[in-house]
Amino acid sequence: MLVVVRGAYAQNRTGRVLLQVGVGLYAPSNPSELEYLMSAIEQCPGVHRTELGLSLALGAAITKQNYILVRMDAGADRVSDSSAYIQVNYYLASLGTRYYLKRTGLYIEGDAGMAFDRARPGP
Repeated sequence: MLVVVRGAYAQNRTGRVLLQVGVGLYAPSNPSELEYLMSAIEQCPGVHRTELGLSLALGAAITKQNYILVRMDAGADRVSDSSAYIQVNYYLASLGTRYYLKRTGLYIEGDAGMAFDRARPGP
């Protein structure tokens, strides 16, 4: 599961292009065996766990209130000490639409895409 915190309010929607960048908390939903391993490693002295979420969206206006979006959301779950690390990255690439509700700045958004992951052991 990927959870990215990002702004849900836009003050100026008069442009033809939309760029959104988000950084926030990430709460991974790892398979039980992987979560057990990451939690066990995290308990070792000198080991730190970092969970970070990133979001990047680029959109083009169809109408004054409707945009087509291409989005990449990513999350990283990493345990590390001073010499080695294990990191699992999760990605969600999607295509969607965003509709702004009148002049409130609030919007409704729908996306569909493909998720994939990658695990990397460090030195």
